[in-house]
Amino acid sequence: MEDVRDVLIYKYLNDIPESCKIDFVITKKEIFNEGNLKIKDQNLFTKYVRQIKWSYKFSNDTIRLEKHQSDTRNYEEIEIINLILKDDNLRELKKSQNKVDSYFKQDKQLNRIVEIIFRTIRYPLVVILQYKSKIRAYVTNITINKVDSTKYTLDDIIKTNWIDLEAEEHNEFEEKLFEDLKLDNLDFTNAYTFYNSILGAIVHYNGSRRTGTNIVDKSTKEIRSINKQIEAVNRKIRKLEQEVKNETQFNRKVELNMEFNKLKNQKEELKTQLKEEKS
Repeated sequence: MEDVRDVLIYKYLNDIPESCKIDFVITKKEIFNEGNLKIKDQNLFTKYVRQIKWSYKFSNDTIRLEKHQSDTRNYEEIEIINLILKDDNLRELKKSQNKVDSYFKQDKQLNRIVEIIFRTIRYPLVVILQYKSKIRAYVTNITINKVDSTKYTLDDIIKTNWIDLEAEEHNEFEEKLFEDLKLDNLDFTNAYTFYNSILGAIVHYNGSRRTGTNIVDKSTKEIRSINKQIEAVNRKIRKLEQEVKNETQFNRKVELNMEFNKLKNQKEELKTQLKEEKS
């Protein structure tokens, strides 16, 4: 029998009213059935997920949050879903391998698990992965199909890095994120603006971490666009690093290194764009 684990975010989201707390366990079987999951995806949950908990609900009933409806958006309530991971089946990367926001060798599998949760629980979600004392938050907007309202698509899924909640101290970017996510700092106009203020806080946090400054004078949309470009460059850099490592011909290795330096310069230019102030 597995030992019981506390949901860490309960200690840190202490400004949320008790009326919003659900604290309800969602069984993996419910996810399998509701999502009509194939065996391969079921195995991901079985291998890596210890517990799924519906932690909080923000709605008109719990926090007087008005719903938002349009042709492409239906935001009636916001849910926080917490997934506690199994320690034994995850392998942390060595520090020398820890590229950008990667942390586990199983990062792709964990991202797939989160995507399944977003597609199965058809509400605007904040998904929290929990590993020992660390958490990682995921958010994405939902767009309804205008022709068939039963169908919807997800925007790009945005995630934080892994944050150690039990660290002796947090860096300035984490402190700013925690402050931005307090209820008093979120937009209560309606459920859609509420959710997007959470999403915006995470986007600005990611931009700040990349630039090394908390002063990122850009809109959420602009930061998302630049961050997406940086992530694409990072993928090319990782691929090129492997090619350089495997290449045996000297001339080809020189060419690859020149391309590598161009990509590094391109990444620095994008980071500079994040720091540029609006004219």
